[in-house]
Amino acid sequence: MATIRITRYEVEQNRLPPVCMITGEPTNQTKRHKFRWTPPWVSLLLMACVLPGLIAAMILRKQITINVPVAERKRYHWLWRQLFSSFGVIGCIVLVVAGIVLANRPNRQNEAFDLGLLTAVAAGIGLLIVLIVSVILQYTSVRPKEITDRDITLVGVHEYFVAALEEERDRESEFDDDEARRPARRVQDEYDDDDD
Repeated sequence: MATIRITRYEVEQNRLPPVCMITGEPTNQTKRHKFRWTPPWVSLLLMACVLPGLIAAMILRKQITINVPVAERKRYHWLWRQLFSSFGVIGCIVLVVAGIVLANRPNRQNEAFDLGLLTAVAAGIGLLIVLIVSVILQYTSVRPKEITDRDITLVGVHEYFVAALEEERDRESEFDDDEARRPARRVQDEYDDDDD
């Protein structure tokens, strides 16, 4: 997988080639996707102290919505990853709380205490597994490496998409060069006519 920098102009003018960003196959379909990014050091600040980390994340977060060219089979590339992470974490937290409540219930019997403790421990292990899998899923998807006011750098993009975008850019720069030369030639022709 490759890395590519895409300008906001290319995003706003829909200048992305009709090649799936994920698989590299030709496609005419696009999917609107909002990419979000915060500087990596904000995660460290969040781990050190939560409130200042959250404030820094809200202030420094950048986002951009792109009409991403995607093949039909990859239309839900980001959605199922988000659903797995969200529902997995929420489900495990609910099970941990239920297990703790069940274990600490008044008038409990030994069997209920064991079941509650077992539920809480199993859900805690499940939560750890869900978090690890979510990180792996995040790092195997197309994701932003950096978002600035002028461009976005994406990681995990297919090489064919990168090649197609660079071809588009070369074609546009040749066209721009031709356009830049034409008025100069016309002006030169007018001077030639005046000399006669």
